[in-house]
Amino acid sequence: MMFHSDLTFVLALMALAMGVFLVLTAKKNAELGTKLAKFFGYIIVILALLAVIFSGYCAARSSYLMHTKYGKQLLRMHYGVKHRAK
Repeated sequence: MMFHSDLTFVLALMALAMGVFLVLTAKKNAELGTKLAKFFGYIIVILALLAVIFSGYCAARSSYLMHTKYGKQLLRMHYGVKHRAK
């Protein structure tokens, strides 16, 4: 399975921007029906922040594993079995 870190990071940032926009719009229009919008805005912001943190962690972990653990295997596949990666 392939992890598309760039797509998940962009979608999480878009969700974060939408949540912040919803909260700010609800605060600007301080009428009776904006409590629900403010509540959902805060939920969206919290979930989007968790998604940004998780996708950043997974991207860093994937990059680290690709350069350390699987890098030697990729070099062997590229140069052949006789090559020894240091």
